[in-house]
Amino acid sequence: MIDNYVLSELGIEKKEYQKKKGAFVIRFKDLEEWGIAKAQMNKNLSFVKNIPLVKMSDVCADFKNGVNFSSGQVGQGTRFVNIKDVYSEKYVNNKNLGRVQLSEKEIKNNQLKNNDIVFVRSSVKYEGVAFPSLIKTDNEPIVFCGCLIKCSPLSNLISPDYLLYLLKTSMYRNLLIGLSVKTLITNISQDKIKDLKIPLPPLKIQKEIAENVEAMRRDICHTRIQAESILENAKKIVEKVIL
Repeated sequence: MIDNYVLSELGIEKKEYQKKKGAFVIRFKDLEEWGIAKAQMNKNLSFVKNIPLVKMSDVCADFKNGVNFSSGQVGQGTRFVNIKDVYSEKYVNNKNLGRVQLSEKEIKNNQLKNNDIVFVRSSVKYEGVAFPSLIKTDNEPIVFCGCLIKCSPLSNLISPDYLLYLLKTSMYRNLLIGLSVKTLITNISQDKIKDLKIPLPPLKIQKEIAENVEAMRRDICHTRIQAESILENAKKIVEKVIL
């Protein structure tokens, strides 16, 4: 539902992706003029509104891989974002972060800023590569590990929340997965993410889309809680009858 809303607001007509032998089959012959790499987008996707396409590198800065360290350094020190922390519903949960011992220089060079977006650079699971999440910083430094890529959205051009929701749509998940390289593990490079083209409506529209999606997420969460409560009450009624 959220996917369809975001795409429809951008004027994108979406049809289902095909899946074959565990790999995504994506065709887009009529979109080659967009300058997107081969076999990235379903040919049935098209823009019906006059929204410019820009590269990620046009609206985000400071693309960078994270810091590498050994398991012996983990346990104390500075909080760090690991692969598992990225697979969140929206923001990285700072309360669950591990800690790693790093030098002051390493901390400075790899410290995340508020509203940075992190991507999974290397994933054992094919479908997990390039998964994005958003960073919300607090008073304590946070760094990120070498299996991740980060970038900083330029707030005068793009809403970080809009960008995150867009990158999490099934369409863009498939695009990013299609850009990855699969060996023993699946990897994606900074350059592939930098060259990814995205629709850039006016900033006001971006923020409206993000706000509406967030409202839908809250409604879904509320409905889920209500459903769980009803189910729990039903179980209690059954238990009373049986017992």
